[in-house]
Amino acid sequence: GTLPVPSTSADAAEIEPLMTAADVGHVLQLPRKRVYEVLGHLAIQIAPHTLRWRHADILALIDERRRDR
Repeated sequence: GTLPVPSTSADAAEIEPLMTAADVGHVLQLPRKRVYEVLGHLAIQIAPHTLRWRHADILALIDERRRDR
């Protein structure tokens, strides 16, 4: 029989590199503290007191900001 082909979209989310608050702050030109305040709701908690952000979420945010101008 044929082997099922694994769906790549589900795996992509897992493999996607997560960004630290420092990374996000660098991209958005925000201090780290502001990143937690403003974007905390978007964060993924990977361990106690350890938050990471998905690249796609941050890119979407940048897009929104550009449109608002």
